[in-house]
Amino acid sequence: MKEYSLYFLLLLLVNTSWSKNIRVGRQQKFQTIKSALEITKNGDTVTVEKGLYKEGNIIIITSIHFLG
Repeated sequence: MKEYSLYFLLLLLVNTSWSKNIRVGRQQKFQTIKSALEITKNGDTVTVEKGLYKEGNIIIITSIHFLG
């Protein structure tokens, strides 16, 4: 059982080491939430700066961290 736990921990660490932090805001590369979500991959973090974003329905199809 310890062996499986070690493999799982190693896999988790490797997966998060390749994740990106994608920032959304007026002065950022991505100015809309939808444009940032188009390039996300599993494990990425999308950080949305304060503001009003009128984008309609937003569908997240990847396993990400979404901060605002």
